[in-house]
Amino acid sequence: MQSSPTITELAKALSKAQGHIQHAARANENPFFKSKYADLASVTDACRKALVEHGLAVLHGVDSDDGAVVRVTCRLVHESGEWVESALALRPAKADPQSIGSAITYARRYTLAAMVGVATEDDDGNAAGAPSGPPARQRDVPQGHAKSADPGSVDRKALTEQVRAWSGVQPEDVPGVMNLLKRRLKIEGKLEEKDYARVSKFVADMGSKGKSLEDVQADTNAEDAR
Repeated sequence: MQSSPTITELAKALSKAQGHIQHAARANENPFFKSKYADLASVTDACRKALVEHGLAVLHGVDSDDGAVVRVTCRLVHESGEWVESALALRPAKADPQSIGSAITYARRYTLAAMVGVATEDDDGNAAGAPSGPPARQRDVPQGHAKSADPGSVDRKALTEQVRAWSGVQPEDVPGVMNLLKRRLKIEGKLEEKDYARVSKFVADMGSKGKSLEDVQADTNAEDAR
């Protein structure tokens, strides 16, 4: 994080503003993962009024390396001229306008929330069983490099890490991927510990064959339609 030489007035203003910043409601649904999330508008609505009332504003800048990596900088400025900023780099799924735009919106949402202290309602609901830590950055793990864990040592955490490495999703979307894998492998009911090795092997096979999450989704939908 970078800042102006002093942030005394900004710190005072932000501490007061945070007393009035609301939680951002998860009002939008991700149809692919069947999960709800707080979009950029919800996060902005949760903090805009409190920030403005205390002389604070947020600016976002965007840089990109031919669409391969998108870097979004979030700067919090105070009417005194003081500022702090931090940046987040993401690798879009594809180098097309839609994927790049989605990455920018995603980065703006998480950098804004992190910068001013906005939390989402039921923030850990969809991430149950997922590794802890900030979900803002997607891991740059090449497809086909998600190795199968040792069948004798596959636990929920190890399987979650493997699934994230293969699919490239954020922690809150892991449960949706797990549900897709259950459908694909015809596993009924709750995913049990006895199923972990089987799912791990399947994910490793998909990675070695160069098959993505979207490929598995398409194959599963096609099989369900038969």
